[in-house]
Amino acid sequence: MDYEQLQREFKAANVTAYVAAGDNYSVTPLSLIANKSGYRLRVQKIVISVTTTAAQTQGIRSITNDVPVAALAASPALTAFTWDFGTRGARVANGEGLEYVNGAAGVACCIVVQAYWEPIPDN
Repeated sequence: MDYEQLQREFKAANVTAYVAAGDNYSVTPLSLIANKSGYRLRVQKIVISVTTTAAQTQGIRSITNDVPVAALAASPALTAFTWDFGTRGARVANGEGLEYVNGAAGVACCIVVQAYWEPIPDN
């Protein structure tokens, strides 16, 4: 089974976002994928391509519970960092989406998230 097959079977939640060096998401995070009631987000792959480095941390986390999904230490190399959770994907808490945070302005990057929404079965 490939990534796209599950995204077609369920509902794709792919996103590409750009962070400029002047963007500070330490207080108000950048929303990547909004919360969605009745569904569970499954994250298949995250790629953060760093184009400008700085002594700031970066991370992608769940919106409500702030659970980290991917993180970079301060002063990352100018390269692409990949977190591959496989075709089934890593589960995020029911109904929660994803957001990007950084320690302060200074880092520039491109973020690509491959994910899909899986319906939560009724009990």
